[in-house]
Amino acid sequence: APAQRSHPRVKAIMLDGFGGPEVLKLGETEAPVAGPGRVLIRVHASSVNRPDAAQRQGNYPPPPGESPILGLEAAGTVESVGPGVTGFTRGDRVLALSGSWSCPEIGAASGAHIGVANVSTAFAYHLPAEVSDVDASSTVIAQVGYNAASRGCCEAGDWVLVLGDGLVG
Repeated sequence: APAQRSHPRVKAIMLDGFGGPEVLKLGETEAPVAGPGRVLIRVHASSVNRPDAAQRQGNYPPPPGESPILGLEAAGTVESVGPGVTGFTRGDRVLALSGSWSCPEIGAASGAHIGVANVSTAFAYHLPAEVSDVDASSTVIAQVGYNAASRGCCEAGDWVLVLGDGLVG
């Protein structure tokens, strides 16, 4: 009989039910694949925010077909690029918004609390050398940038003051 090929696996923070932080468990899942317009990021740091806590408690379920893995922001290095991707190459340091269910055009192909996150290049930003992965992932710049642009409250050259998890233009 021919040998079966196994799909690559990657570590991720998984939910073992709903509740407090004790339901978070280290597990493994199938590694994502970069599709058109997407990059895979080897995650070095990710943040925890209000939607993560709400999902962990069972109050923010992912839409059907989307990943149950938590995490919206990730910082790390590009591991591979999907078809048609320009502007990103393997090894680039980036901050990315990995998915948001309130923004379906981003697509939550995988959350940020995974070894390799699958993100849209529309929501990936090059990191300067002086910004650490931890500092980058703890900022909400990717979400703020998306919200400012998509809601039309800002134009090129505008200043934006970010307060906590809000946006003031």
